Amino acid sequence: MSLLAKNVVWSLLGQILPALAAFIATPLIISGLSPERFGILLTLFAILAYVGLLGNGFVLGLTQSLAENQGTPAQGIQYDFGAVVRGSLLTLFILSLLFSLALLLLQNELTYRILNIPAHLQSETRGAFQILAAIIPCVVVNAGLRGVLFAYQAFQKANLIQIPLGVLAALTPLLILPFTKSLIPMLSLMLILQVIALIYYWREALLLIPALNFKMTFELAPIKSILHFGGWLSISSVVGPVMLYLDRFVIGSLISMSAVTLYATPYDFVTKLWVIPAALCGPLFSVASMTYSNDMERTRQIYFKGLKFVFVALIPLVLLLITFAKEGLSLWINPEFGLNAYRVTQWLAIGVLINSLTQVSLFTIIALKRPDIPGKLHLLELPFYIVALYFFVHNWGMLGAALVWVLRIVVDAVLITLLTVRFLGLSIKKIYNVVYLSTVIAIMILISFVITGIIAKIIFLIIGIGGVMAFSWQILLQNEDRIWLSQLLFKSAKS
Repeated sequence: MSLLAKNVVWSLLGQILPALAAFIATPLIISGLSPERFGILLTLFAILAYVGLLGNGFVLGLTQSLAENQGTPAQGIQYDFGAVVRGSLLTLFILSLLFSLALLLLQNELTYRILNIPAHLQSETRGAFQILAAIIPCVVVNAGLRGVLFAYQAFQKANLIQIPLGVLAALTPLLILPFTKSLIPMLSLMLILQVIALIYYWREALLLIPALNFKMTFELAPIKSILHFGGWLSISSVVGPVMLYLDRFVIGSLISMSAVTLYATPYDFVTKLWVIPAALCGPLFSVASMTYSNDMERTRQIYFKGLKFVFVALIPLVLLLITFAKEGLSLWINPEFGLNAYRVTQWLAIGVLINSLTQVSLFTIIALKRPDIPGKLHLLELPFYIVALYFFVHNWGMLGAALVWVLRIVVDAVLITLLTVRFLGLSIKKIYNVVYLSTVIAIMILISFVITGIIAKIIFLIIGIGGVMAFSWQILLQNEDRIWLSQLLFKSAKS
């Protein structure tokens, strides 16, 4: 099996196993915590996820720089890998400290004014914010060290700690609940896990780059290109996550923290499907960063391979989610929850499918050294999104938040895909099959929204998914793709 396929398998395991643990733990955590306390916990997790994405631009810049200079030895002669990584990690650490300081300064405003925190939970929430501020630097620096391992194609080593760390993080509230319902011990255990991961990542990075040591010197010259590359990505990493997580803050402000639980629980569950494009795009990004300058045709092949595999992997899951959203939520949480949240779940599932395909285009653009594109688009979209989000939530509540979220993702997808086609020098005819298939999928999604009855839904899924997968296998995938996918499935089953 190729190195790329092995990397994809390890990335999938690193994403899917923690997501599976979260899926199992969530209903038990909800039953153990009050809706208000669980809503606060989800808000804390959203802040942590936002911070992780905040440093993502710089991390991608670091990964791209390391991968490119491994692929071009002539340039790599003057490339000081140790100084580049050391300077990058120190920059990430300083940025994370600034964010932690901002969180500490805003904790009272968040607790007492912005969020509808019940009076009896306000003191506990402030304590949780303080521990979260200590977790943030660990999360950001860990992301940088993972980027180093990814650049060296060490996906197995990275995920050997990512898998247990992610699983334990998902189970942390469940482990604490038998002793206390307080959020503070839960966040404290997460801090310990992040410190353990930091030690492991640092050790593995040292093995790959012996020149990386504890020399506390900061040299700007070696990371200038990364700062330039990561500048626009950092803007995107600031603005993009705002549009991903702002909805729950607006819901908490305009409605209640209980409503946040009703919205954010299916949101966090449905967006777990992002593990699939994340697992594929990581290895593909590393390869594309090495090949784009001297083998553009190979880069085009990688791009189409990513699109096809994300589509084939996601479409059955998305159709299943949309068709059985009400029944699934009723079994997973309870019937009342399913009744109140299933429409939101259906719309979010559509958005996740579209955004997952867009991520392949986005990573390709970044690998082509055009990191300014996502930043400019997100800056353009942000003011419109904020106004629309407030208006939709004010008038239509949680469903309004889901609708405007999907609308923003559709606009993003169209613009980024057209730009990717242009940068890769592709003919628009190359995506005719994709357009045709998208139309068929849109019709199927419309049917899955209105179809009723368990038997009818099962028949619809068997025919619909079977037809789409048959078309994909015979028409969309080439022989090379089918062989690669078969090897990937075999390796995943074996692992």
